[in-house]
Amino acid sequence: MVPQFEEAVFALKKGEVSPQPVRTPFGYHAIKVFDVQDGGVQPFGEIVARIKEKLAAERSERAAVAKADEARVVLAVAKDFSAEAKKLGLDAKEVTAARGDGLEGMGRDQQLEDAIFGLAVGGVSTVIRTSAGLVIARVVERFPPGVPPFAEIKDKVVEAIKRERAQTAAEEKAKAFAASVGTGDFLAMARRDKLPAGRRRCSRGPSLPRTKTRCRGRCFWPPCAPARALSRSPVRAGAGVYVVKTVERRAADAQGFEKVRDQMQTQLLESKRNEAWARWIKTLYSGAQVKIQGETIPVDR
Repeated sequence: MVPQFEEAVFALKKGEVSPQPVRTPFGYHAIKVFDVQDGGVQPFGEIVARIKEKLAAERSERAAVAKADEARVVLAVAKDFSAEAKKLGLDAKEVTAARGDGLEGMGRDQQLEDAIFGLAVGGVSTVIRTSAGLVIARVVERFPPGVPPFAEIKDKVVEAIKRERAQTAAEEKAKAFAASVGTGDFLAMARRDKLPAGRRRCSRGPSLPRTKTRCRGRCFWPPCAPARALSRSPVRAGAGVYVVKTVERRAADAQGFEKVRDQMQTQLLESKRNEAWARWIKTLYSGAQVKIQGETIPVDR
């Protein structure tokens, strides 16, 4: 439980209700304590499944790290890095990346990026833990900053031009729609023009409907901010273009937010770390075994 909730719960006696709503990063809560049980040791039978899972995860992690360390020794002196990696049963990929670009399949990882760009040509990194698993990297070639030959980037340029033209066309259509709305029924006119539309309550940060794009920037700037106002111009977000209308505006509780700012930041960071850790552990489960009092238990998840 988050600290605010836990503190409120353990301040109550059996049958009591919190005298006022309890605020946490997840909202407001009315709490009632139905029962209080003394602390103690849980019976082994109730927690054996969790023990097995934890032991399997720890064993898988140690095995994976040990295997990666052994592989790193071999790869550090290998003449053909990729061929040797495949012999060891590892997934070998060759990529070209600039600082900040991120790598295919794992996005940007600052620790991995720093390690790679800190190596000389031919250098092999230590074993690096990332959200996609354990990585051993070797620098094959280093390119000076500059513009690559057009032939090498032609496909990317063509795709970028197509995408830019599509967004420009979408923006023009959005401008025409915004100009035609006036004080009319926003949703009805959107349906008339066969445009996807919806209404939702949001604050700074929540994702827009049907997208993973965060609602930022102009949709919170004047003159969009006042109630009943349209965004000054269409808002580009990800692959979409949006016309935003503010129906109602509620002032944020700045004082309340400041009280929980650091805690919310810590919780979010911890949540992201746990997600990355869980994804990595999941890849290690296959084929793992746990021994408890001489009994071998296969783990397959």
